[in-house]
Amino acid sequence: ENAIFENIETTRQSSITQNSIAAGLQYRRNWTEHFNMNLNIYETDYMLKAINANILDDQRFIQENRVSESGARLEASQSFKEGWQLLGGYQFVETKVTNLDDVDNPVFYKLDGEVVRTHGIYSQLDFVSENRQTHLNAGVRYNLIGKFNKHIWEPRLSFNQRFLENFNLEVLGEFKHQSTSQVINFQNDFLGIEKRRWQLSDNAEIPIIRSKQVSGGLSYSEKGWLINAVGYFKNVDGITTQSQGFQNQYEFVKARGSYDAVGMDVLVRKQFNKVNTWLSYSYLDSDYTFNTLAENTFPSNLDITHAITFGSSYKAQHFRFSAGLNWRSGKPTTIPVVGNEVVNDEVNYDVTNKERLDDYLRVDLSSIYQFNFGKKTRANIGLSVWNLLDRENTINIFYRVNALGNAEEVRQNSLGITPNAVFRLYF
Repeated sequence: ENAIFENIETTRQSSITQNSIAAGLQYRRNWTEHFNMNLNIYETDYMLKAINANILDDQRFIQENRVSESGARLEASQSFKEGWQLLGGYQFVETKVTNLDDVDNPVFYKLDGEVVRTHGIYSQLDFVSENRQTHLNAGVRYNLIGKFNKHIWEPRLSFNQRFLENFNLEVLGEFKHQSTSQVINFQNDFLGIEKRRWQLSDNAEIPIIRSKQVSGGLSYSEKGWLINAVGYFKNVDGITTQSQGFQNQYEFVKARGSYDAVGMDVLVRKQFNKVNTWLSYSYLDSDYTFNTLAENTFPSNLDITHAITFGSSYKAQHFRFSAGLNWRSGKPTTIPVVGNEVVNDEVNYDVTNKERLDDYLRVDLSSIYQFNFGKKTRANIGLSVWNLLDRENTINIFYRVNALGNAEEVRQNSLGITPNAVFRLYF
């Protein structure tokens, strides 16, 4: 950033870095032909840091978000005759999250650090029929979060049945929980490039996220054809308004709630000699429920009702080519009340997520050519074009009160036509 301040040209640089590192150790011991044990130990660390330099205010603002997780798991497995297997184990996870906000003018320093430790005991019974047409997994997991004295039971079920040679039926159901979530304090966090930061549950304003989901699917495959249809229902409780990216009347409101999602995915794919073609369709109906808000129930910010993807690829000995089309209906958005857009110097919003953005459409092309440099060296050269039609797709709209006291609309669009080239050398 460059500016002339008090007749002196000043240059300051803002920056953002993001990195992660992970390491793990696994040990396996086969005590007998049918009994074995596994030990896994791991450590992961994640860091996001931004330095924002403001010349006019002579201010430097540092933001950091760090996540460190350590875990160990001991698991034992005993197999029996006729396809049965019993599995059980213990898992310990320690998660630490720290957040830093550091301003030099005026001086402000805030460092928050939280740790959550979880103990888990689980057991699972597996069955595979002799002809391998039937697969069944049923289990349960008990979790103890000592910091909150929280006891969580999580049953899980998976059933897969193949019949009439070409048909396959699958039923899945499970409970899950999560003690970390991503929140947005302000839309300009981390220079506005990264708006979300990880934060641990405090079992109050940021609750433990718990989910229940069930799905059922039927597929058919024969002579290069694959047809698959899956329907599902999901309920997630413990979300917060801070984690959902609101940019309307609920942008700075703190509330906890849940969402329900009912959907269906359909895939049709055909494999020819050198050509692979697929068509997929997704349907989704998802609603929020926040009992403490003025509107208790309204469409989710990610409630994209219809989505279609069509693609085709061609593969020869040295050449690959693919093309794809992506279309989806517009996601929900909130607009101001027409004719009364601003009240008390604030945007006067209409019903939450009542309107929708325009439909999204994108066509992509890509190709790659492979060739050899001698016996041990080979190379790839490729070219791709994102959004070939250069369509202007609006992915977000929000409103701010401008200097004239009017509600100003801000549109965020996805990339226009974007060519990419790549060259890779393998030796």
